[in-house]
Amino acid sequence: MNGHAKGIIPRDLVTGKIEAHAADCVLLCTGGYGNVYFLSTNAKACNVTATWRAHKKGAAFANPCFTQIHPTCIPPADEFQSKLTLMSESLRNDGRIWVPNSASESRAAADIPESERDYYLERKYPAFGNLVPRDVASRNAKTVVDEGKGVGPLKNGVYLDFADAIGRFGEDTIKARYGNLFDMYERITGEDPYKVPMRIYPATHYTMGGLWVDYNLQTTIPGLFGQIVTHLGEYGLTVEREGTWRRVVIEKPFGHDLESARALNHELQRVLQERQIYRIDHYLGKETVQNILVFRFANGIFEPVWNRQYIDHVQITVAESLGVEHRGRYYEQAGALRDMVPNHLLQLLALVMPFIVCQSL
Repeated sequence: MNGHAKGIIPRDLVTGKIEAHAADCVLLCTGGYGNVYFLSTNAKACNVTATWRAHKKGAAFANPCFTQIHPTCIPPADEFQSKLTLMSESLRNDGRIWVPNSASESRAAADIPESERDYYLERKYPAFGNLVPRDVASRNAKTVVDEGKGVGPLKNGVYLDFADAIGRFGEDTIKARYGNLFDMYERITGEDPYKVPMRIYPATHYTMGGLWVDYNLQTTIPGLFGQIVTHLGEYGLTVEREGTWRRVVIEKPFGHDLESARALNHELQRVLQERQIYRIDHYLGKETVQNILVFRFANGIFEPVWNRQYIDHVQITVAESLGVEHRGRYYEQAGALRDMVPNHLLQLLALVMPFIVCQSL
């Protein structure tokens, strides 16, 4: 109304009824665009409709540049399933991921001897094992399934096996760690993960990007706000209870100067504990950047010599073939130097330097 958001006009998904709701402040919490993929963990109603309509009315849209693929989703049970269920990645702490050596294998998991199993992550990445970054775990799961080694009725998953962990720690310990997840898996699949391995496969879960907001979390349309950490705290959504965890991801720019960054930190820490806050840049989502960790720690040639005895200095060159293009408005506020140095180059430095610096002190 006169360039100011004054409410919403939603459609009831059950009855189809259209209603108008007036408000001085509009908070959109409508989910990302993960359903652009055929299957995702997002509800089917999360179709970016509200975000798109706000954009058509003039709200700026920014950073649709990173899609998070989780490797621990339950694979579809048939060809008509509309969405997938995400199992916590904490399961990879104790579960071992494997597939049969043979693509023609038809025996139950318990009947396949160790000599005929391929613990492919442990084999390929011995330094990380089953705790490789999620993009590495996801690509490798897709690779072995594409090779015909998938498990389950549709051969569309890989095993996540807790037999070793139960043997070492006991079922009671594993139940204390993952009991709610095991119960959820059994309700969905009808299989008891204490007795048979879970079946998992990668799926789209989180997407970055949406309506652009300023440091007051207001979009370019006055009165229209993105998600507000303070409100999350007021409704108890940031409180961690037994068996649950809460995290908030803050993407750069994190303040426009030292004073505003400290103020933003203060606001976050009034609601969240420091371990709940992830300050990131979409740059960390780039495959080349993520693979630096694998290159450092999982490469048998470079890992032993990645220290001050063999590395004299580190040079980082970042070259870009694109111009400012549509990013002009962003750079006018953040500045190219501020964007590239602390948000990109120092992140790369942090990935390659820790052991070198620590051993030099």
